[in-house]
Amino acid sequence: MEDELQITLTNDYAFKRLLGSEENKPLLQDFLECILDLTPQQVLDLEFMDKELTKEEFSDKTGILDVKLKLTDGTVIDIEIQASWNASFIKRTLFYWAKMYTADFKAGESYDKLHRCIAINIIADG
Repeated sequence: MEDELQITLTNDYAFKRLLGSEENKPLLQDFLECILDLTPQQVLDLEFMDKELTKEEFSDKTGILDVKLKLTDGTVIDIEIQASWNASFIKRTLFYWAKMYTADFKAGESYDKLHRCIAINIIADG
């Protein structure tokens, strides 16, 4: 009996191909409408963004997001898949969210210039 390769959505490559690619954008739009209770108009022109979080200094920690996108109203969304649970995931997702939230915020700007950020974390059971 041959070993069969099973690819599930907890596989980073499969997940990114399904929800993080231009050709599957309609599926991503449907997913966001369901998860975030959005109207089709709110996700109509979503834009995929660079998945690498920027660093202020060379020694700063960075991060690579699974799927990062922006809605037409400026909301930034990070969708992460985690194949198995570990306690450090909570701190990592808060770190990623905080970096996204403050990414374009400049000294002297009013705090109401901060844009809405959403982190969606999908964690496999098992």
